[in-house]
Amino acid sequence: MSKRVLSLSLSLSLSLSERATILVKLKESYLIWLNICLHIPKHARYSFGNRIDNKFLDLLDEAYLAYFSRKEDRKAKIDACILTLDTLKFLTSIAWEAKFVSHKQYEDLSLKLSEVGKMLAGWQKYIEATFARQTASSSSSHHPTSSG
Repeated sequence: MSKRVLSLSLSLSLSLSERATILVKLKESYLIWLNICLHIPKHARYSFGNRIDNKFLDLLDEAYLAYFSRKEDRKAKIDACILTLDTLKFLTSIAWEAKFVSHKQYEDLSLKLSEVGKMLAGWQKYIEATFARQTASSSSSHHPTSSG
C-alpha cells in the first residue's frame, strides 16, 4: 500500500471516529467478531459463522448509508439497522448456546453490540423528535390565526 493511500485511509478513519461514533463502535464489534470467527470449529465457521459475518457486513453497510444519507431517508435506514442488529444479536446468542464461542467472547461481543443498540435507539428517537418538530412547525405555519 502506498504512503498516499495509507495516509488517505488514516485520515478517513480519524475523521469518521470524530463524527460517527456508531460506525466506530460497529467497526470495533466487527473486529472482535473477526478474532472470534477464527476459533469457531470449521463445520460451523463456513456456514453459521459466515451467516453472522454477512450480518455484520450488512449492518456496517446499512449504518454507513444511514449516516451519510439525506435526512429524509435516515429513519427508514436506521430502522433497517436496528432490525439487522437484533438479528445479529440473535445469531450470536445461538452461536454461544451451541458452544461455538466461549462465554468471554460472547460477553465481549454482546457488550459492544448492546452499546451500538443504545446508540441506534438514541439516533432513532432524535430523528423522530426532529421529524415531529418539523411537522408541528410546518402545520402551524399553514394555519393563520384569527384575531378578534
